[in-house]
Amino acid sequence: MESRSTNFQDNIAFDRLQIVNRATTPFRGVSKDNDLFAARLQWKVLNSDRFGVVDLEPYIFYNAASDQQVEIPVDSKSNWGSYGLSLEHTRGNFECGGEVAFNYGGEDVFAIDRNVTKIVAVNGQLVEQFSKIYGSNPSVKGATLALATPLNLGYEQTQSFAGDITKLNGAQIIATNINTGATNQMSGLYSAFDRFRPSYKDKFRGWMGVVDGAYTFEDWNLKIAAAYGYATGDLDPRDPSRQFNKTYNAFIGLHEVYDGKRVPSVIMMGERWLKRPLPLAANETNKLSDDISFSNLQHVGLGVKWTPRSGIKKLCVNPNILGFWATKESQRFIVDTSLSTGGTISPTDRARNFLGTEFNIVSSCAAFQDLKIFASLALFVPGGYFADMKGLKLNDAYYKLLNAVAPDVENEYNEELDFTLGNSNAFYMNIGVEYKF
Repeated sequence: MESRSTNFQDNIAFDRLQIVNRATTPFRGVSKDNDLFAARLQWKVLNSDRFGVVDLEPYIFYNAASDQQVEIPVDSKSNWGSYGLSLEHTRGNFECGGEVAFNYGGEDVFAIDRNVTKIVAVNGQLVEQFSKIYGSNPSVKGATLALATPLNLGYEQTQSFAGDITKLNGAQIIATNINTGATNQMSGLYSAFDRFRPSYKDKFRGWMGVVDGAYTFEDWNLKIAAAYGYATGDLDPRDPSRQFNKTYNAFIGLHEVYDGKRVPSVIMMGERWLKRPLPLAANETNKLSDDISFSNLQHVGLGVKWTPRSGIKKLCVNPNILGFWATKESQRFIVDTSLSTGGTISPTDRARNFLGTEFNIVSSCAAFQDLKIFASLALFVPGGYFADMKGLKLNDAYYKLLNAVAPDVENEYNEELDFTLGNSNAFYMNIGVEYKF
C-alpha cells in the first residue's frame, strides 16, 4: 500500500535524525514498505429448499508497515492484522447475517529526541536556536532556550543515551568535550522536561462483532430489519501518560467503511464527521483525541424498507433509528473557564456511556427511465456522553482548516484560543440525481 524507498534518494534521506541513537546512521534505509497479505475462504455450507442458504467466509490479513508516524515521520512500525468470520443465512422471507473479528500483533514506537533547531530573531538578528535544550536549569524561572552555536551543537551531538532516557528530561547534558575530547563532561546545557519520548510497544487485542436480520412481508412489500454491533474501546494509547508497553484493547479496522448492512447509519457510521472523544483518564491532558472508526462503539438499530407497488415508479423509502453507546468507560470533563486548559478531568466522576440517537431516512425513486433521484436525511441527537465531555479542546486540524479559509481569525483571537467540543444536534442532508447512459 506504500513504498517509501523507491529510489536511492529515498534510501539516503535523513529521516531518522530524531530517533534516539541514530544520529550517526540517520538514513531511511531500504525496503521501507507498507505491505498487506490477505486470504479468505468463501464456502456455501448449505443450499436447500428446506433449510435455506448458508454462506460462510473465514478470513485473515496481515499488515507489515514500516516508517509509520506517531509524532514525527518514521518514528514507529507496525506488524498486525485481524482474523474473523462472516456468515449469511437466507430462508424464505427471512434473512440474517453477522461477522466477528479479532486483532493480533502490535506496534513498535521508537524512542525519539524532540529537540530540533529553528531560526529565530534575537535582538534584530536571525540566529539558530534549540527547541528542547535550555542554557540553564529549566526548573528555574526565566530559563531560556539555548542557541545552537558550534560548541553547543557539538555537545548535543556527542551525548550518548542508554537505559531509561526519560530520566534525562530536565537534566543537565553530560557529553564529550569537543575541544579536549574528555568524556562525561557537564556541558552547561539542560534538556527540556518533555525532550525525550521512550520506546514502547502496543499489543493490539481488540475485537468486534455485528449481527443483523430482516423479514419481508410480501403482501405489503415491506421489510423490517434489526441490527446490533459491538466494537471494543480503550484509552488513547499515545497519550503522554501511557507511553509504556501495554495492551491496546480497542478494535482497529483496516480501511473499514462499515455503516450498517440492513440498518444503515448515515451520520455516526456513514459520514463520520462527528468528533467522537476517546475515553479520558484522570491523569490525561485536557485535549480531545477522537476516533471516527468502528471502535469503542455499541449500537442497536431498527429499520423499515418500503417499496410500494403503485404510485411513484420504483420508489423505496427506508427510515431507521439507531442508538449508540461507548463501550469503554471514561472520566467526566468539568468545564472551568478560569483555567488555561478550559477545565479539569474529574478523578472520581464517570461520563455517561450513551452517545446519542440517530434518525435517518434513505430513499430513492426512478423519475424516468435511466434517471434516479436519491436522498438521505438524518438527525443526530447527542446523549449524556457528549454532555459530559462538553468543553474539551478540539484537535489542531480544526485550526489549520479555519486559518486556511479565514486567516484573520488567528490574528484576532491569538493562537491560544481553543475551539471546544459541544453537544448540539447534528443534521445531514444529501439529495442528488443519477443518470445512466
